[in-house]
Order: sequence, then structure tokens, then C-alpha cells
Amino acid sequence: MRIRAIREHVGDRANAAHYLGEHTIVERNGWPFAVLVPYTWWEQRQHQEGQGTPARAFTPALKARALARVLVATSRQRKTPATADSP
Repeated sequence: MRIRAIREHVGDRANAAHYLGEHTIVERNGWPFAVLVPYTWWEQRQHQEGQGTPARAFTPALKARALARVLVATSRQRKTPATADSP
């Protein structure tokens, strides 16, 4: 599913992941970019890899740093010329 389509249907895809166990591959410029998966699936993989569940272990400071990274990445994307995400 293309990023533009995800923007319009993120709620539907999140519900499909949570309630139906569906995985959604997000594409950018025709290439796999990210995957939307059910939290329980992701949590199981974290345990299998011996990483625990970082989402629950985040302290407020770690959450703030993660948010800052997202904001920086988002601001960088806005400064670069937009690329066509259409077919």
C-alpha cells in the first residue's frame, strides 16, 4: 500500500492489524518502506529476540528522545522537494 493511501486509511489499516491480525506493507516509490503489524505480533518477536518489550519499558526520557527523532526526521522531509508517490 502506498504511503499516500496509508495517510487516508491509517485508521482502517490499524484496526485491520489489531482486530484481524493483518500486516500491511507500506511502499514508497514502489519499494517496501515499513510494515504495519499487530502489536501482539511485534511483542512476540521482541521476546523471541530476547529484547523484552521496549514499548512498555520506555521511560519518559526515552519517549521524549524518540519523539524528538521523529520530529527531526519529519522536518527534514518537509525541507526536501516532494517526490511523486503516484503510479
